[in-house]
Amino acid sequence: MSKKKPKSNLTFRVVGKKGEGVHLARWNPGPALRAGGFKAFDLWAAPGDGLSIVDWRAFGFDRAVTDELRKKPAEKARMKPTPAGRAAAIAAMLTDEARRIMIEGRADGAGARPALKQALDVDALLDDFLAACRRKSLAAKTLTNYETSLTAIRRWIGAETPAIVTREFLEEGAIVLIARHGEHGGRRSMQTLQTALSWAAGRDKWRGASPARDNYSNLNLAAPPARLRVGLKDELEALLTAVDDPCRLYAEFETPRADRVLWPRPSLGDGLMLMLWSAARVNDALSMTDRTVEGGRLVYRQQKTGTIVSVPIFGPLAERLPLMQRRRRAVWQGHGLPVEDAAELAISEQDGRPYWRAKAATGERYHRPFNDDWNRHRALAGVKAPSLLGEGLNRLNEQNLAFRPQDCRDTAVTRLLEAGCELAELVTYHGSSVEEIVRLTKHYIEFAPAHATSAGEKLLKMAEAKGMRV
Repeated sequence: MSKKKPKSNLTFRVVGKKGEGVHLARWNPGPALRAGGFKAFDLWAAPGDGLSIVDWRAFGFDRAVTDELRKKPAEKARMKPTPAGRAAAIAAMLTDEARRIMIEGRADGAGARPALKQALDVDALLDDFLAACRRKSLAAKTLTNYETSLTAIRRWIGAETPAIVTREFLEEGAIVLIARHGEHGGRRSMQTLQTALSWAAGRDKWRGASPARDNYSNLNLAAPPARLRVGLKDELEALLTAVDDPCRLYAEFETPRADRVLWPRPSLGDGLMLMLWSAARVNDALSMTDRTVEGGRLVYRQQKTGTIVSVPIFGPLAERLPLMQRRRRAVWQGHGLPVEDAAELAISEQDGRPYWRAKAATGERYHRPFNDDWNRHRALAGVKAPSLLGEGLNRLNEQNLAFRPQDCRDTAVTRLLEAGCELAELVTYHGSSVEEIVRLTKHYIEFAPAHATSAGEKLLKMAEAKGMRV
């Protein structure tokens, strides 16, 4: 059986302005080779800003490899990117030789080559930054967001030295990351990188290696438009019918029996009602248990912020809660589960388990099973209310967004605003800081025109009292 050939560790990166960039082949050693002192560098037709031939031979690369890299000597201004086929061959040679050096020692028989000092690359900087964040006991959600953002940064420039992170490099990088990960993901990654670089600037280990603060401060990355989606009365009624009684909609649409594939999932309606009438986030609503219900109120600690929230149980939620609890016990019994093993208010009828799951690596809760069931039943409700699926235009003449579970929180806040709630009432009901509520209100207010009407009436009253004509 032939031995599997080592990976060539060949990657590509774009250098230059958007639309005019040059795709450079790059030898990018893996973690084991980087720990031995090997660095990434671009494969030009002649050596450019990467390691010099002296550096390569100091690492122990054979003359044949280094001569191949210098096959076409030229001045820097005349250098051209190495063709992809030749770059792959060179990268494979470098990887094979580097592995041999790590395992067998130098080619000249001088004995095993000692491992070089770990290079101060961006990967190492991010490792130190995350370690410092963990020592500060940041919220699990914040750490997860950092790790997600920095994974994108590692894939982009992990093997580079921090000194390469110039202002121009970051501005071009923002374009790359936004193209790869979308508006929100790309900008969030850039902001997290700025935070990490700012942290490094104040540490002795990184002060000389990290770029000057002027290179990354005040990049003025325009924030993407806030995603605001408010559920309308007809939409919410269609969605609740689809999850509680899909057969009713099937009959209304005269759906053939063979196409009636959805079973009732009232647990989705339970989650919907919990979110709409408590303004809770999805994870918080799906984590509510019998112990959350206390004295006619929902009392819980927000997983994202740690804030304790206490909201009254009334109206449609108060009517649904006893049914929710009885239905949950019936589901447990149907699956042969002990009632005391699970106390969550909203559980899946399919297996009797809570809708949230825990990630194996971090223990963080996520709600993918709930989202999957939600999307299937939303498709049915969308036949009656197509805007649920993102079809048509909203009142601002903008394309509708599909209605997601997360949008229930937007809807709940908008309802509170339409009800004329004061700032203090919004803060306690929503469970956010005053600053956060003020920021959110700027987005929600366009869906609550009653406030503008009230302000206009007060202005008119004052103008009439003062006889203002202009």
